[in-house]
Amino acid sequence: MQLVAGPFLSVDTIDMQHICRRAGDRLTYYAWFQAMHTRIDLLFVADRSEEELAAMAEAAQRLIADIEYAGNCFDNNSELSKLNNCKAGEQMKVSDYLYDLLSTCRDYTLRTGQLFDVTVESAGHDADTFSSITLADDNMVSLTRAGVYINMSGMLKGYALDCLRAMLEGEGIGDAFMSLGGSSIMGMGCKSGSDGWPVAEVIGGVQHSILLRDECFTTSGNVDGVNHHIVNPLTNREIAMNHKVSVVTRSATEGEVLSTSYLLADDAQCTHLDATFRPRRVVIDGKMHINSYP
Repeated sequence: MQLVAGPFLSVDTIDMQHICRRAGDRLTYYAWFQAMHTRIDLLFVADRSEEELAAMAEAAQRLIADIEYAGNCFDNNSELSKLNNCKAGEQMKVSDYLYDLLSTCRDYTLRTGQLFDVTVESAGHDADTFSSITLADDNMVSLTRAGVYINMSGMLKGYALDCLRAMLEGEGIGDAFMSLGGSSIMGMGCKSGSDGWPVAEVIGGVQHSILLRDECFTTSGNVDGVNHHIVNPLTNREIAMNHKVSVVTRSATEGEVLSTSYLLADDAQCTHLDATFRPRRVVIDGKMHINSYP
Protein backbone atom coordinates (compact mmCIF):
# COMPACT_ATOMS: atom_id res chain seq x y z
CA MET A 1 0.00 0.00 0.00
CA GLN A 2 1.80 3.09 -1.25
CA LEU A 3 -0.32 6.21 -0.98
CA VAL A 4 0.25 9.92 -1.02
CA ALA A 5 -2.09 12.01 1.10
CA GLY A 6 -2.79 15.62 0.49
CA PRO A 7 -2.65 18.19 1.70
CA PHE A 8 -0.25 17.04 4.39
CA LEU A 9 -1.34 18.41 7.73
CA SER A 10 0.84 20.14 10.27
CA VAL A 11 0.69 18.19 13.55
CA ASP A 12 1.95 19.55 16.82
CA THR A 13 3.95 16.64 18.27
CA ILE A 14 4.34 18.47 21.57
CA ASP A 15 1.18 16.60 22.66
CA MET A 16 2.94 13.26 22.14
CA GLN A 17 4.49 11.64 25.19
CA HIS A 18 7.00 8.81 25.18
CA ILE A 19 9.19 6.43 27.19
CA CYS A 20 12.37 4.87 25.80
CA ARG A 21 14.29 1.97 27.35
CA ARG A 22 17.12 -0.28 26.22
CA ALA A 23 17.04 -4.08 26.39
CA GLY A 24 20.28 -5.57 25.11
CA ASP A 25 21.09 -4.19 21.69
CA ARG A 26 17.55 -2.99 21.03
CA LEU A 27 15.48 -0.02 22.15
CA THR A 28 11.85 -0.13 23.19
CA TYR A 29 10.17 3.13 22.26
CA TYR A 30 6.64 3.71 23.58
CA ALA A 31 4.68 6.81 22.53
CA TRP A 32 1.08 7.88 23.06
CA PHE A 33 -1.13 10.76 21.95
CA GLN A 34 -4.75 11.67 21.15
CA ALA A 35 -6.22 11.34 17.66
CA MET A 36 -9.36 9.97 15.97
CA HIS A 37 -11.33 10.81 19.13
CA THR A 38 -9.34 8.28 21.15
CA ARG A 39 -5.92 7.46 22.59
CA ILE A 40 -3.23 6.12 20.24
CA ASP A 41 -0.51 3.86 21.70
CA LEU A 42 2.58 2.93 19.67
CA LEU A 43 5.40 0.64 20.79
CA PHE A 44 8.44 -0.01 18.57
CA VAL A 45 11.25 -2.48 19.34
CA ALA A 46 14.33 -2.13 17.14
CA ASP A 47 18.08 -1.78 16.93
CA ARG A 48 17.77 1.95 16.24
CA SER A 49 18.64 5.17 18.00
CA GLU A 50 16.10 6.97 20.14
CA GLU A 51 16.16 9.83 17.66
CA GLU A 52 15.28 7.50 14.76
CA LEU A 53 12.40 5.90 16.64
CA ALA A 54 11.12 9.30 17.76
CA ALA A 55 11.09 10.41 14.12
CA MET A 56 9.05 7.31 13.22
CA ALA A 57 6.55 8.01 15.98
CA GLU A 58 6.15 11.57 14.73
CA ALA A 59 5.72 10.27 11.16
CA ALA A 60 3.06 7.89 12.45
CA GLN A 61 1.26 10.78 14.14
CA ARG A 62 1.29 12.79 10.91
CA LEU A 63 0.05 9.78 8.92
CA ILE A 64 -2.89 9.29 11.29
CA ALA A 65 -3.70 13.00 11.06
CA ASP A 66 -3.74 12.84 7.25
CA ILE A 67 -6.03 9.80 7.25
CA GLU A 68 -8.32 11.46 9.78
CA TYR A 69 -8.45 14.60 7.62
CA ALA A 70 -9.38 12.45 4.63
CA GLY A 71 -12.09 10.29 6.17
CA ASN A 72 -13.50 11.80 9.37
CA CYS A 73 -17.14 12.66 8.63
CA PHE A 74 -17.49 14.39 12.02
CA ASP A 75 -14.98 17.11 11.06
CA ASN A 76 -16.68 19.75 8.93
CA ASN A 77 -13.33 20.61 7.34
CA SER A 78 -12.41 17.06 6.31
CA GLU A 79 -12.38 15.86 2.73
CA LEU A 80 -15.19 13.42 3.43
CA SER A 81 -17.42 16.14 4.88
CA LYS A 82 -16.83 18.23 1.76
CA LEU A 83 -17.74 15.24 -0.40
CA ASN A 84 -20.88 14.60 1.65
CA ASN A 85 -21.89 18.21 1.00
CA CYS A 86 -21.45 17.99 -2.77
CA LYS A 87 -24.54 18.21 -4.97
CA ALA A 88 -25.67 15.09 -6.81
CA GLY A 89 -23.45 14.54 -9.83
CA GLU A 90 -20.88 17.17 -8.78
CA GLN A 91 -17.32 15.88 -9.13
CA MET A 92 -14.64 16.39 -6.47
CA LYS A 93 -10.94 15.60 -6.71
CA VAL A 94 -9.85 13.80 -3.54
CA SER A 95 -6.58 12.65 -2.00
CA ASP A 96 -5.15 9.20 -2.56
CA TYR A 97 -6.22 8.25 0.95
CA LEU A 98 -9.88 9.11 0.49
CA TYR A 99 -10.01 7.58 -2.98
CA ASP A 100 -8.50 4.34 -1.67
CA LEU A 101 -10.83 4.36 1.34
CA LEU A 102 -13.89 4.70 -0.90
CA SER A 103 -12.67 1.98 -3.24
CA THR A 104 -11.96 -0.32 -0.29
CA CYS A 105 -15.43 0.36 1.19
CA ARG A 106 -17.10 -0.50 -2.11
CA ASP A 107 -15.18 -3.77 -2.32
CA TYR A 108 -16.11 -4.82 1.22
CA THR A 109 -19.76 -3.88 0.70
CA LEU A 110 -19.92 -6.38 -2.15
CA ARG A 111 -17.90 -9.10 -0.40
CA THR A 112 -19.95 -8.96 2.82
CA GLY A 113 -23.26 -9.16 1.00
CA GLN A 114 -23.89 -5.50 1.95
CA LEU A 115 -23.68 -6.11 5.69
CA PHE A 116 -20.95 -3.47 5.65
CA ASP A 117 -22.23 -0.27 4.06
CA VAL A 118 -20.79 3.18 4.81
CA THR A 119 -23.86 4.85 3.23
CA VAL A 120 -26.38 3.35 5.68
CA GLU A 121 -27.07 6.78 7.25
CA SER A 122 -28.10 8.30 3.90
CA ALA A 123 -31.56 9.72 3.36
CA GLY A 124 -33.79 7.09 1.77
CA HIS A 125 -31.09 4.42 2.10
CA ASP A 126 -31.68 1.25 0.11
CA ALA A 127 -29.69 -1.61 -1.41
CA ASP A 128 -28.46 0.60 -4.27
CA THR A 129 -27.29 3.61 -2.24
CA PHE A 130 -23.66 2.47 -1.96
CA SER A 131 -23.45 2.18 -5.77
CA SER A 132 -24.13 5.93 -6.06
CA ILE A 133 -20.47 6.53 -5.14
CA THR A 134 -18.77 6.93 -8.52
CA LEU A 135 -14.98 6.67 -8.71
CA ALA A 136 -13.45 8.03 -11.90
CA ASP A 137 -9.87 8.45 -13.13
CA ASP A 138 -7.50 11.00 -11.63
CA ASN A 139 -9.06 10.68 -8.14
CA MET A 140 -12.36 12.23 -9.22
CA VAL A 141 -15.36 11.20 -7.11
CA SER A 142 -19.05 12.02 -7.34
CA LEU A 143 -22.29 11.01 -5.61
CA THR A 144 -24.91 10.35 -8.26
CA ARG A 145 -27.97 10.86 -6.06
CA ALA A 146 -29.04 13.40 -3.48
CA GLY A 147 -28.96 12.73 0.24
CA VAL A 148 -25.99 10.33 0.23
CA TYR A 149 -24.02 10.48 3.49
CA ILE A 150 -20.82 8.48 3.95
CA ASN A 151 -19.60 7.54 7.43
CA MET A 152 -16.29 5.63 7.54
CA SER A 153 -15.89 5.54 11.32
CA GLY A 154 -16.50 1.77 11.20
CA MET A 155 -13.21 1.13 9.39
CA LEU A 156 -11.02 4.24 9.61
CA LYS A 157 -8.93 3.07 12.59
CA GLY A 158 -8.25 -0.29 10.96
CA TYR A 159 -7.23 1.40 7.73
CA ALA A 160 -4.86 3.65 9.67
CA LEU A 161 -3.26 0.61 11.32
CA ASP A 162 -2.67 -1.05 7.94
CA CYS A 163 -1.05 2.14 6.66
CA LEU A 164 1.11 2.34 9.79
CA ARG A 165 2.25 -1.24 9.26
CA ALA A 166 3.21 -0.47 5.67
CA MET A 167 5.16 2.59 6.83
CA LEU A 168 7.05 0.65 9.51
CA GLU A 169 7.83 -2.24 7.18
CA GLY A 170 9.21 0.29 4.69
CA GLU A 171 11.52 1.54 7.44
CA GLY A 172 12.66 -1.96 8.35
CA ILE A 173 10.76 -2.14 11.66
CA GLY A 174 9.44 -5.67 12.17
CA ASP A 175 8.44 -5.69 15.84
CA ALA A 176 5.76 -3.25 16.95
CA PHE A 177 2.51 -3.07 18.91
CA MET A 178 -0.10 -0.45 18.06
CA SER A 179 -3.47 0.23 19.68
CA LEU A 180 -6.08 2.73 18.51
CA GLY A 181 -8.48 3.13 21.39
CA GLY A 182 -8.05 -0.44 22.62
CA SER A 183 -10.63 -1.73 20.13
CA SER A 184 -8.28 -1.84 17.13
CA ILE A 185 -4.95 -3.50 17.92
CA MET A 186 -2.08 -4.69 15.73
CA GLY A 187 0.88 -6.85 16.72
CA MET A 188 3.80 -6.92 14.26
CA GLY A 189 6.49 -9.53 14.78
CA CYS A 190 6.87 -10.35 18.44
CA LYS A 191 7.55 -9.02 21.90
CA SER A 192 11.02 -9.75 23.24
CA GLY A 193 11.06 -13.24 24.74
CA SER A 194 7.74 -14.21 23.19
CA ASP A 195 6.38 -15.65 19.95
CA GLY A 196 4.02 -12.71 19.49
CA TRP A 197 2.14 -10.00 21.36
CA PRO A 198 -0.30 -11.17 24.08
CA VAL A 199 -3.73 -9.52 24.24
CA ALA A 200 -6.32 -10.30 26.91
CA GLU A 201 -10.02 -10.83 26.22
CA VAL A 202 -12.70 -11.60 28.81
CA ILE A 203 -15.21 -14.22 27.63
CA GLY A 204 -17.93 -15.37 30.00
CA GLY A 205 -16.14 -13.82 32.96
CA VAL A 206 -12.91 -15.68 32.17
CA GLN A 207 -9.82 -13.91 30.86
CA HIS A 208 -8.33 -15.48 27.73
CA SER A 209 -4.93 -14.62 26.24
CA ILE A 210 -4.60 -14.19 22.48
CA LEU A 211 -1.15 -14.16 20.90
CA LEU A 212 -0.92 -11.83 17.92
CA ARG A 213 1.91 -12.24 15.43
CA ASP A 214 1.48 -10.07 12.36
CA GLU A 215 -2.22 -10.01 13.20
CA CYS A 216 -4.93 -7.65 14.39
CA PHE A 217 -7.51 -7.89 17.16
CA THR A 218 -10.67 -5.87 16.62
CA THR A 219 -13.82 -5.49 18.70
CA SER A 220 -17.18 -3.91 17.94
CA GLY A 221 -20.50 -3.67 19.75
CA ASN A 222 -22.71 -1.76 22.16
CA VAL A 223 -22.29 -3.41 25.55
CA ASP A 224 -21.29 -0.35 27.60
CA GLY A 225 -24.82 0.85 28.27
CA VAL A 226 -24.68 3.40 25.46
CA ASN A 227 -26.62 2.96 22.24
CA HIS A 228 -24.09 3.37 19.42
CA HIS A 229 -26.83 3.33 16.76
CA ILE A 230 -25.43 0.39 14.81
CA VAL A 231 -27.80 -0.02 11.87
CA ASN A 232 -28.26 -3.11 9.71
CA PRO A 233 -28.02 -1.85 6.08
CA LEU A 234 -30.26 -4.68 4.86
CA THR A 235 -33.15 -3.76 7.18
CA ASN A 236 -32.37 -0.13 8.09
CA ARG A 237 -33.02 -1.06 11.71
CA GLU A 238 -30.77 -0.51 14.72
CA ILE A 239 -29.51 -3.64 16.42
CA ALA A 240 -30.50 -4.35 20.02
CA MET A 241 -28.25 -3.42 22.91
CA ASN A 242 -25.63 -5.65 24.54
CA HIS A 243 -24.00 -7.28 21.54
CA LYS A 244 -20.27 -7.63 21.02
CA VAL A 245 -18.00 -9.24 18.43
CA SER A 246 -14.22 -9.66 18.36
CA VAL A 247 -12.13 -10.97 15.48
CA VAL A 248 -8.50 -11.82 14.78
CA THR A 249 -7.41 -11.12 11.21
CA ARG A 250 -4.31 -10.33 9.18
CA SER A 251 -5.66 -7.00 7.95
CA ALA A 252 -6.83 -4.39 10.44
CA THR A 253 -9.18 -2.87 7.86
CA GLU A 254 -10.74 -6.26 7.31
CA GLY A 255 -10.99 -6.75 11.06
CA GLU A 256 -13.04 -3.55 11.38
CA VAL A 257 -15.32 -4.62 8.53
CA LEU A 258 -15.82 -8.13 9.91
CA SER A 259 -16.40 -7.10 13.52
CA THR A 260 -19.32 -5.00 12.28
CA SER A 261 -20.55 -7.56 9.74
CA TYR A 262 -20.61 -10.50 12.19
CA LEU A 263 -22.45 -8.26 14.64
CA LEU A 264 -25.29 -7.95 12.11
CA ALA A 265 -25.16 -11.40 10.50
CA ASP A 266 -27.62 -14.26 10.88
CA ASP A 267 -26.42 -17.87 10.74
CA ALA A 268 -26.42 -18.07 6.95
CA GLN A 269 -24.60 -14.76 6.64
CA CYS A 270 -22.02 -15.88 9.23
CA THR A 271 -21.36 -18.95 7.10
CA HIS A 272 -20.80 -16.69 4.09
CA LEU A 273 -18.40 -14.48 6.04
CA ASP A 274 -16.50 -17.54 7.33
CA ALA A 275 -16.02 -18.93 3.82
CA THR A 276 -15.21 -15.59 2.20
CA PHE A 277 -12.75 -14.12 4.71
CA ARG A 278 -11.55 -17.06 6.84
CA PRO A 279 -10.66 -15.09 10.00
CA ARG A 280 -8.60 -17.05 12.51
CA ARG A 281 -10.85 -16.26 15.44
CA VAL A 282 -14.36 -14.85 15.91
CA VAL A 283 -16.18 -14.44 19.22
CA ILE A 284 -19.85 -13.42 19.05
CA ASP A 285 -21.57 -12.42 22.28
CA GLY A 286 -19.10 -14.46 24.34
CA LYS A 287 -19.26 -17.57 22.18
CA MET A 288 -16.36 -18.75 20.02
CA HIS A 289 -17.82 -18.82 16.55
CA ILE A 290 -14.84 -20.28 14.67
CA ASN A 291 -11.26 -21.00 15.63
CA SER A 292 -10.03 -23.41 13.01
CA TYR A 293 -8.14 -21.36 10.42
CA PRO A 294 -4.37 -20.93 10.86
